[in-house]
This record gives sequence, structure tokens and C-alpha cells, in this order.
Amino acid sequence: MPAIIRSLREIGFVGPMRSDHVPQYEGEFEMEQGYSMLGRIFAFGYIRGLLQGTGK
Repeated sequence: MPAIIRSLREIGFVGPMRSDHVPQYEGEFEMEQGYSMLGRIFAFGYIRGLLQGTGK
């Protein structure tokens, strides 16, 4: 994933990003697997950290 973010930066990509098939955490059994709320929050934080850690 860090290599993908760096590649997107290199080509000047400025479009939207979307998390998909996020991790499922304990207690989130009522959600469709891969689309849980806590997993989505984790994924947003992970992507944000990658964006901050790879420049600009």
C-alpha cells in the first residue's frame, strides 16, 4: 500500500480514495463481512497515515 500511495503521488493523482473490504473487529458480527464500521474507521486512519508518511 505505501508503494501505491507513492506511485499515485508521483503521477500527480488528486482524485478521491475509497477503502474497500476493511478488517472486521470483534463484536461486529451484524455487519456484512468486509464492510464493518470499526474496520472502515481503521482503514481511513491507515490511509491518512500513509498519505502523511509518504510526503507533501
